[in-house]
Amino acid sequence: MPISRHRSAFTLVELLVVIAIIGVLIALLLPAVQQAREAARRMQCSNNLKQLALGFHNHHDTFGQFPPALREDIDVDSNQPNWSWGAFISPYIENGNATDAMNFPRGTALEAMDDTTMRAVMTQPVDAFLCPSDTSSGVNDVRRVSASSGQYDTALSNYVGNLTHERYNYKEWGTGSWQLQTGIMAAGTQFGMRDVTDGTSNTILLGEKVFENLGPTCGTNGSGTPYLARAGLVYVSRGSGSTNWRSANDVTFNGDGGINDCSIWEFPQGASSRHAGGVQFALVDGSVRFVAETIQHANDVAPNSTYEYLLSRNDGQVLGEY
Repeated sequence: MPISRHRSAFTLVELLVVIAIIGVLIALLLPAVQQAREAARRMQCSNNLKQLALGFHNHHDTFGQFPPALREDIDVDSNQPNWSWGAFISPYIENGNATDAMNFPRGTALEAMDDTTMRAVMTQPVDAFLCPSDTSSGVNDVRRVSASSGQYDTALSNYVGNLTHERYNYKEWGTGSWQLQTGIMAAGTQFGMRDVTDGTSNTILLGEKVFENLGPTCGTNGSGTPYLARAGLVYVSRGSGSTNWRSANDVTFNGDGGINDCSIWEFPQGASSRHAGGVQFALVDGSVRFVAETIQHANDVAPNSTYEYLLSRNDGQVLGEY
């Protein structure tokens, strides 16, 4: 007689239980995967800051001083661009071909923007200036740079220089000098290691700035527009016919607002990142350190908080734990 064989199968309940278990495992695994990816992105960001800091050191070895925040070939009260620190260190971060193509430093930034070939080079994203945790395309389509024929996008930078511990105190219209440049970079002025009397391991050189805002917790201005950082620019800073502080805001940050504090209108001028809980900074000695957004901070004219002490190169104050 033929033998009857009975095939067993999953019941519907068993199948649903297996699916539920798989769903729970995936739910537990995804955060770990995301954390691992962010850890890798944060490490790459740290490496970028390290390489840029080494570029500053190589510039200092060659010229005896760090580059300025921007070189005022053209008065910043005009709407024309000026070369910034990113152009100065390009030859020292294996970006020399771009430097040669832009005819820097022989020509002016306006001449480069007016030349279609040079402008094309200035539009190409530069990996060393991009934090992989940010959401930008690598091209800054908001901080558009003026040329004789119009305004154009240029390469975006998530890394900006330390201008001052306080708010941008721009000069009187068309006259005078920039004020409160207590950091490492200034408009039209250069500092060296000799000027960092607080110690190179106690003074910030570079910080981060995101492109978009950090989410629904950010405040809005009187017109209801969210406070957005819009990152910075790699090679140039824009001029402005009415607010010359904007030239510095394209390539530097200040300490008037706290880290990642997007509830105030100074947010676009401060340090910010998409790394949870803080921002990575390159110090003058070339080291990179993550600083929590909860660091002690005040925004007085004279530095009187830990964050301000880190931003001021010569305040003479003892730096505590942070």
